[in-house]
Amino acid sequence: VDLGAERDAFLPWEEFEPKFPTPLDSGRSVNVTILRKRRLENGNTSVYVTLRHGDLTRPQGYFETLNQKTSESGIGKSSVEEFVGISRETWLEAELVRFQALARKPKLKAAPGVVVRLTAPGGSTQISEFVAHNRLTKEFKAKISYPGSVISLRVLGVNTTNNRVRLTMRPADAPRAKREAEEAIAEPTQEKQAPAADGGHG
Repeated sequence: VDLGAERDAFLPWEEFEPKFPTPLDSGRSVNVTILRKRRLENGNTSVYVTLRHGDLTRPQGYFETLNQKTSESGIGKSSVEEFVGISRETWLEAELVRFQALARKPKLKAAPGVVVRLTAPGGSTQISEFVAHNRLTKEFKAKISYPGSVISLRVLGVNTTNNRVRLTMRPADAPRAKREAEEAIAEPTQEKQAPAADGGHG
């Protein structure tokens, strides 16, 4: 964002409020509060701002996490074989890495969502994966979440060719859950649909 200074300030998606991050139109005026000013080695000043109100304290390592590049997200870089066969009704714990916009397919408009890091139950391989905003719950979108927070997700399907795992935060009995299950079945043949189960884990 342009503060009228020599250098623009950075407004992370994590600092949008009160709704889940959506892109701002260029030229729009917003009221921001300065979160952090830091002198860089080259003599320039890095400025982070927020749209939020209240406490400006952020968790340790928060700003370092924001500096990670998209190319370093690790999405699709690790084998996902250990996630094959996990029931759609099994809840997994994942670490929130950051908010981000990614396009699921080339030439498609990037959609907002979150990058998470998780390991399959009993597995040893940690993966990073993107969860689109339409697979996040309203409760998650409404609250303040920081990188490092632990969230619960379910597996919809596993694509072993592209090393991708389709994840959702919505419970199996949510109105959209049936549609998500149908979307998983409709994916290319290399994606293995997560099996249903009689009971799940909370």
